[in-house]
Amino acid sequence: MQLIHLLCPREQTFPLEQSFKDQFLGQDAFGVVDVGFVEKQPVGFVVLMAKEQFDEEFLAQLHADPDVTGYSTFSLTDDDAFLYPFGCELVTG
Repeated sequence: MQLIHLLCPREQTFPLEQSFKDQFLGQDAFGVVDVGFVEKQPVGFVVLMAKEQFDEEFLAQLHADPDVTGYSTFSLTDDDAFLYPFGCELVTG
């Protein structure tokens, strides 16, 4: 599983979330798992999930998007469990 935590201007947070939900509609392999605002900074965030991984084309899309001010990728192995949100377990195996 791969996660992307991306940053954006606050006013673009929910429109960006919706654009990814629309893009991933009908695709079980991808999803939006969280959205919100960064404390002490005037930015928002969107967390995306891929059951396998995001391809280079998708990462290039993020890199080119002027509303995405930065992003980080995180990979989890099949043995990892991701507790999200509030202790709900999302198991990758």
